[in-house]
Amino acid sequence: MVRQGIRARRRNAIEVAAQPTRSAKGDSTCRTGRCIGRGNGVLVLLCALACATSQAEDAWVLHPAVQLMGSYDDNIDLAPSGARSERGLRLATALGITRNRAQSTLSATAGLDVIEYSASDATRESGNYFFQLTGTNEAPRDNWQLDASYMNDTLQRTIELAPDPADEPDSDIDVALVTRPVERERVSVKPAWTHNLSPRSRLRLAYVLSTQRFDEPAGIELVDYDRHVLSTRFIHRYSRRDSINMDVRVQRFEPEGLRAVDTYEVATGYSHSYSPVGSVALEAGIRRVSGAGDEAGLVAGLSWRGKTERANTMLSVRRQVFPNGLGDLVESDQVVAKWNRQVGPRTALLTSARAFDTAPLDRLRNTGRQYVEVNAELRHALDRQWSLGAEYRLRWIDRESDPDSATSNALYVFVGFGQPVTLD
Repeated sequence: MVRQGIRARRRNAIEVAAQPTRSAKGDSTCRTGRCIGRGNGVLVLLCALACATSQAEDAWVLHPAVQLMGSYDDNIDLAPSGARSERGLRLATALGITRNRAQSTLSATAGLDVIEYSASDATRESGNYFFQLTGTNEAPRDNWQLDASYMNDTLQRTIELAPDPADEPDSDIDVALVTRPVERERVSVKPAWTHNLSPRSRLRLAYVLSTQRFDEPAGIELVDYDRHVLSTRFIHRYSRRDSINMDVRVQRFEPEGLRAVDTYEVATGYSHSYSPVGSVALEAGIRRVSGAGDEAGLVAGLSWRGKTERANTMLSVRRQVFPNGLGDLVESDQVVAKWNRQVGPRTALLTSARAFDTAPLDRLRNTGRQYVEVNAELRHALDRQWSLGAEYRLRWIDRESDPDSATSNALYVFVGFGQPVTLD
């Protein structure tokens, strides 16, 4: 997630987009959501760039952005046989509004992404849209947070919104779940409260409500579901650079027409800040599932973040339990890596990779999948408003239900515009 602040206004446009910086207040950030699907991440960076270049305290600031993109995908459905290539022309727009005050922040972003494919296929989706609202309020010993969103996308072309750092990174394991276009609606509400027990200790309580609804075509059967997560975390900083934490987490998975499943987790972790901008964290624990075939197991996580003058790096490795659109509760092993580097005064290289291996806790079902996605994007800022670039994306999937794997190669070229407007 790219973070920018007021001090970034003295930098050129691409430096702001490629490197996170603190604001003059020290911790305020501009959150405009990572939107509208793969290949459109630059649109959000344009919004964030606009925020960084004109962020006045206690003022409402609008952040409009627009992007025009051409795309080509040699296997758009990620099908193991009968691969179909597609060319498309995409128009993506987003409008954000933010306000930063001494003790509170508020940000709202709405986006629309419309695409026209070369083939006349009535079942192919034509538009994604989303809305995200985030806010924080600080008191001497308490911090309140709210993150709420509504997303309408498809399993072939997903929306990615910027997660809360305390949440699991990129938990959407339904991507490319089937080989036909399926529209879905997702609603997420995430309130959280953090209380400082002492100068070294704090307690965090959080709740997550997420719903997922599918509008599948004939011949495809998916399961709508609700997910509830209640978690508490105790954190104690025992030195200037080191802290330990204890987590208790309860998850309830409610698939429509099927039995609800509860998961209980207890974990402990350690975090070390080896520099002002670098950290590493480890976590391990146990889980118990009530209502699924696998009764007990392990949860674990490792994360690393680093930053140099020209590059940002992030690595996350996690084992967790998630629901999916087939009505299963699955154990997911996931790796997410990102590396962004400024390669010129106005040019940045942004790379990312994601891989996951899912297996249903009910071992009688062969719905497991292995998925890999690699992205490499080169972006050039013409000035503070205009940006252009190109991206390559590789996808690979191996479904247990199909003897053959599938590969997709996609190319994108785009031009974007973003300009902040301060409201008096």
